Amino acid sequence: MTIDAAEELDFDTDYGPLNPQRDLPLTFRWRSDPTAIAALGLAPARNSRHEDARNAVLTEAKLAYERSCWVSFSRRPKWYVGRHRYYGHSYGYKPILNAVADSVSAGLLEEDRASPRTRGRQSRFRATPRLCALLGRAPIRSRLYEVIWLRDDRRRLVNYADTALTRCLRKEIEAINSIMAEIEVNLAGPDVQRVGSYWIVSGTHLLPAAPRVRRVFNRGSFDKGGRLYGWWQSLSSADRRYILLNGKPVLEPDYAQIHAQIIYALKGVSLIGDAYETGEFPRAWGKKAFNIGINAKNKLGAIAAVSEELKISRRNASKLLHAVTAKHRQVADIFCSDAGVGLMKIDADITLHAVRHCQAQGIPVLPVHDSLIVPAADAERTFEIMKAAFEQRFPQSRPCEVRIKNPLPQDGKDCGKRVSGRWAA
Repeated sequence: MTIDAAEELDFDTDYGPLNPQRDLPLTFRWRSDPTAIAALGLAPARNSRHEDARNAVLTEAKLAYERSCWVSFSRRPKWYVGRHRYYGHSYGYKPILNAVADSVSAGLLEEDRASPRTRGRQSRFRATPRLCALLGRAPIRSRLYEVIWLRDDRRRLVNYADTALTRCLRKEIEAINSIMAEIEVNLAGPDVQRVGSYWIVSGTHLLPAAPRVRRVFNRGSFDKGGRLYGWWQSLSSADRRYILLNGKPVLEPDYAQIHAQIIYALKGVSLIGDAYETGEFPRAWGKKAFNIGINAKNKLGAIAAVSEELKISRRNASKLLHAVTAKHRQVADIFCSDAGVGLMKIDADITLHAVRHCQAQGIPVLPVHDSLIVPAADAERTFEIMKAAFEQRFPQSRPCEVRIKNPLPQDGKDCGKRVSGRWAA
């Protein structure tokens, strides 16, 4: 069964740049301390689902108020069908609509209902100043109901039947999360602010949460995608430099040109030199064309995508794509074959292997697709672990290249002020 969500993002929708013109979706991820909700003076909840839904609605309304935003939700019963795996059993038509109605009657929420005939717009609610005053600084906690996500070819979440494979995948991620949640994550950057419940880093809003990941598969298949996602990926690569793990500065070892290395390893040939240098076009263009090429389903689609991405003519985009494929003539059949999503599954398995081994050696680690954020003092050991993980998957290939992504300046002048605090569970 497909969940007909308007938009299901890879990153938590609680995070991201401030856009007051856009409502925040009801994520059902956040809860306030139950004693704070009880002190609001609402009538007793009808049942535990109603009580939990009321907590989620009020908490997310307060959080959105801090960003001057509304929270959008659906008043259609069909919207809530089949969503329990990802949002929990309290996420239902009656619990949520009753929670909104109760809170509006109590003067805690304001509701703006969309007409049933309106397309592309949901109903929405927002907190009143009274709610924010009553909740004050009540502690909030995050919930992650499912760590194994499956999307269809339109990126919509899909329900699936549990099998031995999905149970094994879930057990593996839950074990990783149980260790990862013990990491103390702080930020020490020049543009870090704490405003209300949020951290604001270079314009990106973050809600404090213990570090945990989910694994996201694509195209309705557990053989496609499968990368790990966590809230810290909402930070730009430059801002991730300012993360502190257990009070220690970090480095981010990164698999260089990971898909190129995998493609050549699968073919049993060696990748020589820089995969993105063509000698004719800028390296950045070569990188874009390479990655678009391996993800495209056909040549015309690849040319159009390169042209649009780089803002160049289709003629130049065609020449660029030709230069890239000519450079990689030994593996040229991989281009325009829709191979990217399958390559992601391989790089995800390799990265997951490296994460497990870092944790086994006591190294605090946060994964970012094909890179790992670790304390700087553990970077050398992490290099070896990452190389060993690639070698374990491709024992006959030449050693892979691992590099440091966006290190801080050596003189430390870019360190800025320090904003710290334990992330909530």
